[in-house]
Amino acid sequence: MKKVCFDAVVGDRRFEVELSEVSGSVGIVHLYINRFWFGQFGKRAGEWVYLPQRPNELTIDDIQILIRMIEKMATPG
Repeated sequence: MKKVCFDAVVGDRRFEVELSEVSGSVGIVHLYINRFWFGQFGKRAGEWVYLPQRPNELTIDDIQILIRMIEKMATPG
């Protein structure tokens, strides 16, 4: 299972972000922020889509950045 952890800073607030592949699955990555599950990314028709657990404050720019990180995570090397 691969995972990426990093801190994101917005203004004076710090967030712990984790992207982790779901064990035994193909094309599913869970998103945790400050150790709470925010939803998952799934691969549909060759494209990554974000499936939130509930409405949240993530913008389309935030989601696109996370998708780029997932694509790098999936790239060998």
